[in-house]
Amino acid sequence: MKFASTLSAITLATTLAAAPAMATDWTGFYVGGQLGYSDVETSSASGDDVSFGIQAGYDHQFSNNMVLGGEVAYSYSDTSLSRGQGDFKDSIALKGRLGYAHNDFLFYGTAGIVRGEVDGGSINSSDNGVVYGVGMEYMISQQVSLGFEVLQSEYDSFGNSGRALRDTSAAVKVNYRF
Repeated sequence: MKFASTLSAITLATTLAAAPAMATDWTGFYVGGQLGYSDVETSSASGDDVSFGIQAGYDHQFSNNMVLGGEVAYSYSDTSLSRGQGDFKDSIALKGRLGYAHNDFLFYGTAGIVRGEVDGGSINSSDNGVVYGVGMEYMISQQVSLGFEVLQSEYDSFGNSGRALRDTSAAVKVNYRF
């Protein structure tokens, strides 16, 4: 009896070890939300605050597990800058992303263009910049993924003020995939 149990356990373990892992396909559209932290700096002021937003995009996974995609993301933070230089209100970014899928994980780099807005104080305008960063996502189910992303947004001369502005953010993201 003990021999049969041991043989059954070895057979089960061998079968499970030899079974291929369930492949996750990252191809498709997605929409989601994000919650994070934003740290904004200019040459003479800074501020940090909680940020939240929404995103939508599309990914395509190739046979070699490379994933190519694009995303549009809106983030709101209302970060008050020191020295009365206003509030960094929000940003909208259009990003490409290139990554590698491994089982239920997706590791990626991202880059694109961003438009941000500062309201009040000595800077009161919108400006365009660049955004880049890294992230990872984990497929919780066939339609829901949970991720983490760190981004750097840079504006050379915000609102023609001659002042550079940099927004460093980190966010947890949840996406619904279809």
